[in-house]
Amino acid sequence: MKSHVTQIIVMNEQKYGDSSKILRAFSRDLGKVSIMAKGALRPKSSLVSVSSQFAWSDICLSEGKSFYYIKWSRIIKSNFELRKNFKTIIYASFIMELLDKTFLEGEVNRKVFDLVVKAINLLPTFKNPELFLLAYEIKFISFLGYRPNLLTDSYPAIFSIEDGGIIKDHERTGTYGLDQKDIYYLNKILYTSLDKLDLKIDSNRFKVLQDILIKYIKYNLDIKEFNSLLLIE
Repeated sequence: MKSHVTQIIVMNEQKYGDSSKILRAFSRDLGKVSIMAKGALRPKSSLVSVSSQFAWSDICLSEGKSFYYIKWSRIIKSNFELRKNFKTIIYASFIMELLDKTFLEGEVNRKVFDLVVKAINLLPTFKNPELFLLAYEIKFISFLGYRPNLLTDSYPAIFSIEDGGIIKDHERTGTYGLDQKDIYYLNKILYTSLDKLDLKIDSNRFKVLQDILIKYIKYNLDIKEFNSLLLIE
């Protein structure tokens, strides 16, 4: 069987039989893959940490008919600390759900893989997870070619989901009014690295901008719902 050495991050895990798991993972070189982790549920298995949700690992995979199989693996970071806070585990689950619903099996995007790994590593250390979530969302959709137009010199600015950002037609339906501070927030989080974000955002404006970005993502990626975010509605 052909083998591949790559990195993966585990999006979700499912019990298989009495002692194994099926992993849905995103890999840097193979895209989204399904992996059979034999014996991963046994307490002394070397795959316990590697096969947990959010785990980031070096791995060698062999191709099977329905699954990839693990030849060897080395955990880089378990990201177990995400589970210590309700909000961070919900946001991390959303990052994985968005990733899973965006990509087809075998569709490779190294830039997105690197963004996801960076986000999952940084999230538990971030003092303002709401700001972090907004920044991740706008970067993710921009990396996929749907960066919203945020250029304007008049306020309130009109943001259109269908037209890809700021437009001049104030009468168009399905639009949102944004003030100067909103546009500043969006530009700042778009062009600032996740590890350098230092910005305070009002909770009410977070809800407005979050609603816009989620609808923008759903529209462009043809996604109906994000189950993970229902837990914080």
